[in-house]
Amino acid sequence: MKKLFKQFLIITLCFMMVFGTVAVGNSSKGKSNDLFLLKASAADIYTCKICGKIFTSTEDYNDHLETHFIVIMGSLAACSQCGIIVKKEDYNSHINSHSVGVTPTNHSTYTCSKCGKIFTSTDDYNDHLETHIINIYRDSKLIFTADGEIVCSVVSPCYGFDEPAVPEKAGYTGEWESYKLGTSDTVVNAIYTPIIYKVTFMANGIIVKESSFSVFNTNISEPPIPEKIGYIGEWESYSIEPNDIVIKAVYTKISAPQIKNYVSAMKVDYKSTLKFSATVDLPAGYSIGWSTGDTGPSTTLKQVKDSEIDVYCYLIKNGQKVDGSESEVETVIVNTGFFAKLSAFFRSLFGTLPRYVDNKKQ
Repeated sequence: MKKLFKQFLIITLCFMMVFGTVAVGNSSKGKSNDLFLLKASAADIYTCKICGKIFTSTEDYNDHLETHFIVIMGSLAACSQCGIIVKKEDYNSHINSHSVGVTPTNHSTYTCSKCGKIFTSTDDYNDHLETHIINIYRDSKLIFTADGEIVCSVVSPCYGFDEPAVPEKAGYTGEWESYKLGTSDTVVNAIYTPIIYKVTFMANGIIVKESSFSVFNTNISEPPIPEKIGYIGEWESYSIEPNDIVIKAVYTKISAPQIKNYVSAMKVDYKSTLKFSATVDLPAGYSIGWSTGDTGPSTTLKQVKDSEIDVYCYLIKNGQKVDGSESEVETVIVNTGFFAKLSAFFRSLFGTLPRYVDNKKQ
């Protein structure tokens, strides 16, 4: 009996040495732990079922298994070679940049670089890749933060997740920094980039200048206001807001000059001397012109003899009269009668001819 038991034990051990298996690894989707099998031998030799490499320690073997790691998680995938997170539909093109990954054999077939199986559709190929998942990151977390505040935490991201939306920030565009899944917690920060807004200066429907600004740099250099004769111009008031801005020129008509102490009609003696002054706040570059032909702030009529004289003033710009800038017309009525002339004759002998300044007799 003992002899039979000993023979059975030897046969059993030999059978286990040749055919025995030990299950390792975990599925990231709750599948049974039989995705990767170790062929055990008396010398503790471990053979990789994916690529056939042989290892003599469990630690080396498990480190090697990580090189075959692929995670398909919802709409995202982790690269088996570099760990970078990519969209699932972009995984095949990305993995081609590494020595391990999708190996197209023609326009419609894909060879699994891990086990050599060939597939004729990307859907079948991607489904097959999930059978190679090794979930070594099941206890890790992805912590998404924006401006120092936690947006959300994803526990065991390899089981599938969708990235949270980057919180909005006025004047900025936001995106999550690139990241890799790690065996420990990974913090993913939001990166905000200032939006460049356009500011357009316009005058009379014509673009004067285009510039730009951002919430980070709000300095705007205003161009000079295009000249409009007879008007004073300035840029309309505006505030810096996170959007494109159009700033228009606002023109205000310059007030016409007026004759000081104006009266519509004034009677004066024959051969009187009259001095008229203009009242106006002149903008830079403007001057006063008179109907008498004089230019400047005043005009003088000496020893008037005509029965009626119209006097008015106006604005001058660049040597030209500004249309519509005339003052009201003052009519000077001169007494040209016989006795008025006789009186003027004697007054001229004594130097006492009448003089009027700003419509007042001196």
